[in-house]
Formats: sequence, C-alpha cells, structure tokens
Amino acid sequence: MYSVFICSICSKEIFLTKNRTTTLCRSCYKKNYYSRSIDNFTLGSKRYICDKKKELCVDHDHITGEIRGLLCKRCNIGLGYFKDDTDALTNAIKYLEAGKKN
Repeated sequence: MYSVFICSICSKEIFLTKNRTTTLCRSCYKKNYYSRSIDNFTLGSKRYICDKKKELCVDHDHITGEIRGLLCKRCNIGLGYFKDDTDALTNAIKYLEAGKKN
C-alpha cells in the first residue's frame, strides 16, 4: 500500500511504501545525502577516469553505499553498465586493445 506525501524540499508529490520513512523525493534525497558526503572530499581525494571534469556525478559502491569519488556522467554510467564487475571491465579493455592491432 502506498501513502502520498509532499517532498519537504521541492513540494513534489511522492508515493511511499509502508516501510519508507523519508519525506523527500528521490532527487532531493540524493542531493541532500551526496552533498553532505561531497563536503568531506578534499581536492586530492577526487578520482577521475577521464579528463572531463564537467557535470560530475557521485560514484558509490552499490553494496556498501560508500562513496568512491567523483566521475563525469559518462564514466559513471559506463561503470554502472558493467555493474562494478572488474573481470568484465578487464575483458572490455582487452577487446578494445585487440581492435587497435588490426
């Protein structure tokens, strides 16, 4: 069963299941949670995959929820498609490198 609430930040209507207790929509919850976590980063601890530092996203471990660093949107989505599977990423690198030799 769902309950209807209004997000306490943006006033968007949200539907919550019985077990959820937040009064924030998903977008506001993420912004609130991640902005507090990003404040704990120092410039030296930000890690990037590519050189693009525009439109940074917070990268986190989907099992522990621990924030790993900041990535550009494309790199973050790319890792998401691989579901943090390092073996699959290694195979993808080998595939790309083999294509360069031909």
